[in-house]
Amino acid sequence: MRRAPVVFLENLRPMRALFCRPVGLLAATIALVVAPPAGAADCSAERWVTSWAASPSHGRPAPAGPVATGPATGGGRTYRLVITPHLRGTTVRVRLSNRFGSGPVTFAAATIAQRRRGASLKPGTIRSLRFGGRPAVTVPAGRDVVSDAAGLAFSAFDDLAVSVHVAGPVARITEHFVAQQLSYSALPGAGDRTRDTSALRFGAQLTARPFVTGLEVRAPGQAGAIAALGDSLTDGYSGPGATAGAGTGRAAARWPDALRRRLIAAGRPLAVVNAGVSGNRILRDGDDPVTPLSAAYGPAARDRLRADVLAQSGVTGVIVLEGINDIGMPPQAGAAEVIGGLTGLVEQVRAAGLPVWLATLTPIDGSVFDSPAAQTTRTAVNAWIRSQRIGAGVVDTDAAVRDPAAPGRLLPAFDSGDHLHLSPAGYRALAAAVDLAQLPLATCAAAPPVASRLQLSVSVSPSPAPAGTLATFRIRVRAVTRGRAAPVAGALVRMAGRRGRTDATGTVTLRVRVPRTGTLRVLATDRGHRPGRTVVRVPASRAR
Repeated sequence: MRRAPVVFLENLRPMRALFCRPVGLLAATIALVVAPPAGAADCSAERWVTSWAASPSHGRPAPAGPVATGPATGGGRTYRLVITPHLRGTTVRVRLSNRFGSGPVTFAAATIAQRRRGASLKPGTIRSLRFGGRPAVTVPAGRDVVSDAAGLAFSAFDDLAVSVHVAGPVARITEHFVAQQLSYSALPGAGDRTRDTSALRFGAQLTARPFVTGLEVRAPGQAGAIAALGDSLTDGYSGPGATAGAGTGRAAARWPDALRRRLIAAGRPLAVVNAGVSGNRILRDGDDPVTPLSAAYGPAARDRLRADVLAQSGVTGVIVLEGINDIGMPPQAGAAEVIGGLTGLVEQVRAAGLPVWLATLTPIDGSVFDSPAAQTTRTAVNAWIRSQRIGAGVVDTDAAVRDPAAPGRLLPAFDSGDHLHLSPAGYRALAAAVDLAQLPLATCAAAPPVASRLQLSVSVSPSPAPAGTLATFRIRVRAVTRGRAAPVAGALVRMAGRRGRTDATGTVTLRVRVPRTGTLRVLATDRGHRPGRTVVRVPASRAR
């Protein structure tokens, strides 16, 4: 039997920009969202849509300790990686990454399941993942791989766990550094634990998330995904008490999660794909060999946009949340550089046929980024963002979170404590700043609502009715959908030149002269249904 090919996503290692030594904590901006692309598909067709994603930020050397976020060089590990999808589904596929690896990585086994608590799984929900029909796959350095489809039912914001057993040594582990959500690892030498429902073998907790970078679901054509390209505000960082790599209790509390909850309440099938990387900048990589932590800041946004945003399945628009780190981290970028970087991002997104929204830079008074030069640059960049016409629109996130009494600083209730990053209430305020009316109701052309058909039943009085006489025909109209029938009020019924509309019970009565042939044709039509037709035959022996 022919096996399906393994799907590798190639050339995903972003281009390196200028190296620069970052300083201090991480920061961000924010933005708005999307309109359906031209030539969209029929809503009745299903497609793959990204339900969850985490942009890989870097590759870290694999230490051998029990809390390592990678396998010891002497043997493999099983990882249990917790993710929280935005769109419900019944058919999924998983994306694994070796984008920043220094050599191939072999995933000897992989599963997906519903999480119970901690590292334990709900019994009966474990599903094996295959790659081109095989249980194992070797991913070359610089590439991602997408699994075959697997069946698993879950709802939005249900925690899932992707378990992967990595065979053999790995020198550098591709990971998302600031996961803000605990994942787990078995100790080296424990073997393949991907099908364990118990948490017993998973003794190490991970605050980064290695290898798994995306979950896609089969979704109706009107479903879509909005990609939020950003830095630590999108990543969910919350300042003191949640230093990079230590945040563990803020799962699904980022502003993209808050926006998705608003969309659910509004009945809109749009995921908000988190493409935030803490410390990220538009113009420069975070790969500074002098400052070890800076490697986790990821490639420059202009270089990672294609892999982290445009390559995601079902994306219909992009939110840009970048710029604060460019003006705050040395060497500080000027207004012209930041504006040029934002312009380049917009041009890339528009070239892909997608709309993009820009957002104003949030306040920095009293923060590690606060300086006369940074304040001047922020003011100039915000003025340009508010006046530019190259994007699809503007979201004034500066206004959403600033203190009205002192517009240069964050409102105290929205301040995490470092005067740069936001509290949970601040992240909700960012999500609330998005005007849902600007988001697409559908990412496809609505198909004519003709899923149901009209069914006719006819009775005649008197019966039999002789030819040439007037008879009363009682016609009942029902709509049949998936085997279920319901009466249709207001349907137009035509019969032998007479017409009428059905009442609340789906019934209309017409007085019609019976022809000599004893045969009458009946047609029923109603907007949103396939027409119904039938032929009524009065027995010839009864007609005169």
